[in-house]
Amino acid sequence: MQRRCGKKIDSTRKQNNKNLAKRILIVCEGKKTEPNYFRVFNKTSLKSNSINITIEGAGKNTLSLVEAAVNFGEKAKNDQYLYSEIWCVFDKDDFSEFNNAIKKASDKAIKVAYSNPCFEFWYILHFEYLQTALHRDKYKNMLTSRLKTLTKKKNYQYQKNSKDMYDILLDNQETAINNAKKLLEYHKGKTCSESDPSTTVHKLIQALKDLSPV
Repeated sequence: MQRRCGKKIDSTRKQNNKNLAKRILIVCEGKKTEPNYFRVFNKTSLKSNSINITIEGAGKNTLSLVEAAVNFGEKAKNDQYLYSEIWCVFDKDDFSEFNNAIKKASDKAIKVAYSNPCFEFWYILHFEYLQTALHRDKYKNMLTSRLKTLTKKKNYQYQKNSKDMYDILLDNQETAINNAKKLLEYHKGKTCSESDPSTTVHKLIQALKDLSPV
């Protein structure tokens, strides 16, 4: 056991950490909805022991969230636990600094999985391609209707903080990825804020899947 700056360092643990091929940090705007989704991904779809995913529900939005992600990354450097990739997951909602937050993330080499207007839109793409802008509450109502059919439960109600959404939607994931790609092409030339509706959550999903081959 070594000591540094008054702290004990477990050299075995440190060596094991170095052997991890990839360390991914996902910093989410919400404390439950997005973290719950990606935590289930971690359990359900992660196929490689050489990947370590850390998920933080920061409870912050846009620029504040990017700043929190930067701070997490700096702390990891100080602890000699470097992240291979850092992702921010946030919604546009009504925040005016949306484009600025995406630019700041890019400047800091942080990747963004955004949803415009809300994370529920990513869920909707599992069912259909939709390019019409709607209020975020409309997507929640649409989800309840479609999930009733998918789960075959007449009384099913979409719950924002559900821990089941990843598993429920998993069979339709490729449909969502393809629909999201198609939407980005449709909005080509627009700013992220103008691209309503749209999402880049599929880029994070695809990145994690590529790191964890079956």
